[in-house]
Amino acid sequence: MHDYLLPQLGRVNLPQPHPPPGRHPRRGQRGARVSAVIRAGGGRPLTLPGRSATELASAAEGGFGVTVRRVSIPPEDPRAPARGPHRHDGCEEVILILAGTGEFVTAAGTTPVGPGDVVVVSPGEPHRTRNTGSADLVSLCFFGVPDLPRVTTELPPEASEAPAGEADK
Repeated sequence: MHDYLLPQLGRVNLPQPHPPPGRHPRRGQRGARVSAVIRAGGGRPLTLPGRSATELASAAEGGFGVTVRRVSIPPEDPRAPARGPHRHDGCEEVILILAGTGEFVTAAGTTPVGPGDVVVVSPGEPHRTRNTGSADLVSLCFFGVPDLPRVTTELPPEASEAPAGEADK
């Protein structure tokens, strides 16, 4: 890789082979050849309930046919309202835990997660990832859809997920 091709922040499109004559797929369409390097610090910041995220690739962020987000969940504050689960209708989610410790929570149960763990979430399955440590829980989340907000539904917290001490009242 030539360093002069990469700016300090943002995305760099890599040189592409020419499509066959008469075929000119557009970015984000099936069959399009899209290559990019999204540098550290690149992407579009998002504010989501109980977590922050940076959208690195999506239809809105670069015209891609998939969505990739870096998500950071701060340590839980027992005085803050509990964050509810969410679901993605029609697409799987793959979560790679990069740093921190936490739990992956579904109706089927709770599983501890840490750096290097990979979680595969079935389409439509209500889920959430909780931070159980003292530092941010950081993950990289991959979705096979270009427009994630269109298939995502935030759900209310369940009574069992109320802030510490609140479920007893």
